[in-house]
Amino acid sequence: MKKLFIIILLICTQQLVAQNTTGNFTIDFNLGLKANLASPTFTGTVVLPASTTFTTPIALGALGGGWKIGNYDATYGALHSNNVTPSTSNYALISNGASTFLNSTATVYVAVNDGIQGRWNTTGLYVGGNVAPTSWLHLAAGSTSKSPLRFTSGALPTGGNILAGNFDFLTDKWYGTITTGTAQKEITMNDAALTSGTVPVATTNGRLTDGLIIAATTYTPTLTNVANVAASTAYSCQYSRVGNTVTVSGEVDIDPTTTLTLTQLGVSLPIASALANSNELAGTSADELGTPARVAGDVTNDRAEVRLTPVDVTNRRFSFTFTYRII
Repeated sequence: MKKLFIIILLICTQQLVAQNTTGNFTIDFNLGLKANLASPTFTGTVVLPASTTFTTPIALGALGGGWKIGNYDATYGALHSNNVTPSTSNYALISNGASTFLNSTATVYVAVNDGIQGRWNTTGLYVGGNVAPTSWLHLAAGSTSKSPLRFTSGALPTGGNILAGNFDFLTDKWYGTITTGTAQKEITMNDAALTSGTVPVATTNGRLTDGLIIAATTYTPTLTNVANVAASTAYSCQYSRVGNTVTVSGEVDIDPTTTLTLTQLGVSLPIASALANSNELAGTSADELGTPARVAGDVTNDRAEVRLTPVDVTNRRFSFTFTYRII
């Protein structure tokens, strides 16, 4: 008769109520389990008693391999590992709905498909693998299919939103905000790698490309006694280059063989040039007595040539200067 009564009770109420020394629990076949509670009204699958101290009314899994679900305080729910005694410092996760905190005494890992894709500890956050971070934000290396960091083009901050240290991207330009004046500055880019020794110039799109080559240094030319020269001596000369134009100056000793005879001395160039016409290299020279000499391009040998008509056969020093084009 008692068994029949219980069956009739279950069919009619769809509930089973059990009583013990600490309270009761109700199994509601529509709503679930209600434990040790007289109130509030049962509205969930499992309703647990409120507490202002740590309680773990539910433990899932075996010791060391499961979870404890309870309260952090009167407003936060808490999730702890099953192998710790719950406290305010060893929770895994707490939340009050508006704020959620993830906690670890060592490292928090983020796994995707059982592979670790992130690592977070007191030294920073590493994204893209299982590597100890060495900065607050540490990114994995890029690949042919993925960049480590990508910005979406958008409007630049204005007014009070312009803050020192901002880094922004808009269409084809990058911007950084400096501390002085809290001003946004464009970051200049190159269309391609620049060549060492060149002065870059801005193209129509505002990016840099190779411009003029500017250089200045010294060299000692190789001399060639072409005609009516018994001996000659070279000294260190200096030259400068701007773009494809080179200017050279220096001194040489010329010891002519015969007076009043065309005398020719070849002078090598500091930067090679394929001269096609003598006018592509031109200059002047003179000795200490004012004996004039002409400097012109030797198109056959791609060098400068000093030409003079000596009035004696004394070895004299000639100062010279010439300019030529690099062709």
